[in-house]
Amino acid sequence: MAIRLLPIPPRELINMGRPVALYFQELDRLLNSTEQIEWDRIDKSGSNLTDLATRNHNDLQNMQGGTTGEYYHLTDAVSDSVQGVLRQSISTDYVSDYDDGIIVVDASGGAVEVTLPLSQGDFKKLMVSVQTGGFDVTVTPSGSDTINGDANLVIEYEDSTAQLASVTGGWLVV
Repeated sequence: MAIRLLPIPPRELINMGRPVALYFQELDRLLNSTEQIEWDRIDKSGSNLTDLATRNHNDLQNMQGGTTGEYYHLTDAVSDSVQGVLRQSISTDYVSDYDDGIIVVDASGGAVEVTLPLSQGDFKKLMVSVQTGGFDVTVTPSGSDTINGDANLVIEYEDSTAQLASVTGGWLVV
């Protein structure tokens, strides 16, 4: 067996004496010859860890880990609260729901129109973000609503975002 040297403790720990020496001895005991801690040497009592060979990414208690191909970890309550806030990218004309939150637009294939829902005057915010461009994205309010007093808002440039707030009689760019 090769002789391994333990790492030098940080300067502020050198004067702590025996406790630090014991810590590094225990660390050395846990490390195997490949400088890794072996899985079977870890005390897993009181945990919900399973063997890595059979461990599933989505097996976290009380967590929503997503569906196939999605890997995020939120509590069920947080997951429920953000549902509908983010939308899939759209690339064709789209009629927005009041609770959409953020609409990401791919306008590389042609002009896109996003129709806003009727304003409810409660200062709820909605974002229209042009991720990829080349063509205009026209944001049009419903009914008699306006956007800053205008009939529509045209986003002409890629990587541009308009944040809108629902006010009485329409939407304001904020």
